[in-house]
Amino acid sequence: MLKVENLSKFYGRKRVLKTVNLQLERGFWGLIGRNGAGKTTLLRCIMAMTTFTGTIKINGKNVKEMPRSDIAKIVGYVPQLSSQDVPLSVRDFLEIGAYYRNGNVDNVINYLGFKEERQINTLSGGEFQKLLIARAMIGNPPLLLLDEPANHLDIKNTAEIIEILKEYSKRYLVIAVVHDLNLLNFVDGVIALKNGKAKILNDVDSQALEKIFDIKVELINAGKYRFVIPRYNGFIRKL
Repeated sequence: MLKVENLSKFYGRKRVLKTVNLQLERGFWGLIGRNGAGKTTLLRCIMAMTTFTGTIKINGKNVKEMPRSDIAKIVGYVPQLSSQDVPLSVRDFLEIGAYYRNGNVDNVINYLGFKEERQINTLSGGEFQKLLIARAMIGNPPLLLLDEPANHLDIKNTAEIIEILKEYSKRYLVIAVVHDLNLLNFVDGVIALKNGKAKILNDVDSQALEKIFDIKVELINAGKYRFVIPRYNGFIRKL
């Protein structure tokens, strides 16, 4: 489904991504790494939103050779930041997302429970995040890219979104940038970025996380789940 070969990306003289190679078919994948590791850049490369060297193929097609409209038909994208300060209603905002894909906007509006005429600049941060994710999923694109999908969401809405993405990933490929490492309990696989290189982690243990984030961590087992606790070791001064 997604094949990345020898992907490199430079910003000026700085090499952000270094010969990244990935091949993914379906499932829910968490993308982790420190701030500035290149996670957002990798998503932007997959969508051909920035220049890069190497090859990226979606369903066998080279994204560099695809019109933007064709990419929009097969890739849903939720950016890290998106402005609400535009004069659009909920329906208008969703209709824009459905422009290149056949999807039922009415069903999405009913699911969200928002009034279709409501202006998006009146939504809370969490409500707007749910709207962004719903728009990206309209028409069931086979590849869904999300940059921090749980951003601005409370615990209830986070659980709801994770459940939706888990169900969606049974048929399609979902890649989500994850900063809350405890959400890794719910993904099928983990891609780690460090020093511009990508690695698929077969086991997310404390040693692997310490190498990626340069901080000591402890994993606490709670049934089938594991929770990540950082060991600050002097980062926080005792009062």
